[in-house]
Amino acid sequence: MAPDQEYEDFYFAENKRFRKEHGITEGFYHYDTPCTIENQKKMLIKAGFTKVEKVWQIEGTIILVCDK
Repeated sequence: MAPDQEYEDFYFAENKRFRKEHGITEGFYHYDTPCTIENQKKMLIKAGFTKVEKVWQIEGTIILVCDK
C-alpha cells in the first residue's frame, strides 16, 4: 500500500512514463501501482464489497478483510 497520495501519484505517473518510453500502447502489461488504504477501500466498495476493514499492518504490508 502507498503510505500517502503523493507516493501513489508518483507510481501512476511512473507507469504512464514507462509505457510511453517502451511503446506499450495496448494489450495487457502488469505494473503494480500501489494505492493508499483509502483509495483501495473506495475501489473495493465500487466493486461491490459492502464492508472493508484493515485488520493488520506492518509498514507497507496491510491486510484488508472485505464482505461482499
